Amino acid sequence: MNTNKQVGGGGGATAAIVAAVVVVVVVVVVVVVVVVVVVVVVVVVVIIVIAVIAVSNSVVVSVVRRALTYR
Repeated sequence: MNTNKQVGGGGGATAAIVAAVVVVVVVVVVVVVVVVVVVVVVVVVVIIVIAVIAVSNSVVVSVVRRALTYR
């Protein structure tokens, strides 16, 4: 009941090798995707933190300036 049309012997071995290669490729792709997602998330978080710090600094500066001018 073997329907694989493979040239020569060792069809099972080549199928196992192909399966192993496919598994390795899938794992590598998944790892790369996860790494890219993590890097993107980290970059976005850093940008948000920098923006928040900049906004808070500008607010603090404006408050200090107002306090100084009121004095």
